[in-house]
Amino acid sequence: MADPQPTPGHPEREAPGGHPAPGLAAEVRQGTHDLANLLGIAANYLQFLEEDLDGVAGADEARGHLERISAAVDRATEVTRRLATAAVTPS
Repeated sequence: MADPQPTPGHPEREAPGGHPAPGLAAEVRQGTHDLANLLGIAANYLQFLEEDLDGVAGADEARGHLERISAAVDRATEVTRRLATAAVTPS
């Protein structure tokens, strides 16, 4: 099945002069907003899991996994912030 969204560089995605079309910026803003919300949910559940492991014997390995997941969520959150900033910053 064909992709219903035009690809970057497609005339429907670019305004005259090769700049992103205004609708694309709105899509990026909405997408980064949604992604930030999902990452916030993931961060909250990680915190719940960390609290659940408090006092559990032998949970060190699980805590290590949660720390790595938490670091990945933090990195993804930062990338999302940069994308959101780029979407509203005129070039």
